[in-house]
Amino acid sequence: MSLKTWLEEVDAGAQDPRVWAYPVDAVEAMPPSEREAALQALTFRARTGDAKAIEALGEPCLSLSPAEARDVTDALEHAKTHGNAWARAAALRMLARMRGGAELTALAMTTDDLLRGLGAYELKQNPDPATVPILIGLLMDPDTIVRVHASEGLIEKLGLAKLNTALGSPVNRIDSGCAARFETIWRPACAELRAISEAIVLGATPESLDLVLVPSEDPTLTRQFFINASQWKPHELDLIRRLGPHDRRWAESVLLGRLEFPDMHAIAALVALDVPGWRAVVAEAVASFAASGTYPEFVADGRAALAAK
Repeated sequence: MSLKTWLEEVDAGAQDPRVWAYPVDAVEAMPPSEREAALQALTFRARTGDAKAIEALGEPCLSLSPAEARDVTDALEHAKTHGNAWARAAALRMLARMRGGAELTALAMTTDDLLRGLGAYELKQNPDPATVPILIGLLMDPDTIVRVHASEGLIEKLGLAKLNTALGSPVNRIDSGCAARFETIWRPACAELRAISEAIVLGATPESLDLVLVPSEDPTLTRQFFINASQWKPHELDLIRRLGPHDRRWAESVLLGRLEFPDMHAIAALVALDVPGWRAVVAEAVASFAASGTYPEFVADGRAALAAK
C-alpha cells in the first residue's frame, strides 16, 4: 500500500465509528521514507488526542527504533492530558505497556475509576510475577471492574483457573462473589481470595486450601438447582439440603447473589436455610432498592424478614 492510499484510509477511518485503530500493518511494509512519514503522521495525530492513532501506535506489529519510541512516548505523554476519555485512557494504557513497573502500578493506583480499571486490566495481562501482590492489593477496591480484573488475574496467575470451570466449585463461588455489586457479598469473597492468594504465594496448594471441588453424592443436583433457580417461583430447599458441602455453599452464594436482581423468593430461601450472612446482604439490598424507589414488594418482604428473625 502506498503512503497516499494509507493516508486516505486513515482520513476515512477517522470518521468511521467501526474503526478503533488505524491500520499499521501496512506501515511496516512501506519503503523507509514512506514508513517514516506514516509514523510521523500517526505520532502527530496521537499528540492531538486522536485515540485511534494512539491505539495504532500500541499494535504489536509496529516495530519502533529507540528514536521512534522516544517520539511516540513524548506524544503519549502529551495525549494523556488531552483529548476525550478514550484518548487519555489509551495513552496511559500504552505508556504502561511500554514502561511497565512503576508506571503500571501508578495507573492501577489512580483515583480515577476508569484509569484504575485499565491499570488492573494491564496488570492482569502482564505475565510478570511481580504483578501478583499488586493485584492482591486491588481485590478490595470499591470499583467492580477493578475487582473483577484483579480476581481474574490472580485466579489465572496462581493456577486456579482449571478449578473455576465447574458449577459448585469453591473457586467459582469466590470468583462470582468478587464481581458482586453488593459490598456485603464482594467484600467477604475478596477477603477470602486475598487470604488464598497470600497462602499460595507462600507455598500452599489448592488441595491444602480445600479448593478442589468434591461433588455431591448425586452430581446432577447442582446443575438442576442452577437451571431451576428463578425469581418467579420458590427455590427448591429440599434439593439444596441434599447438596454436598462445596455445592451447598456455592448454591447459598447463588441465592445471596440473586438478591441483586432482586429475587423475592431468595429471601425466603435464605431465611429457611439460615444461610450465614443473609441478614447483612438482605439489609443492603433493601436499602439499595428503597433508596432508588424500585421494587417496593421486595423491599417490604426484606424488611419483614429482617424484623421477624
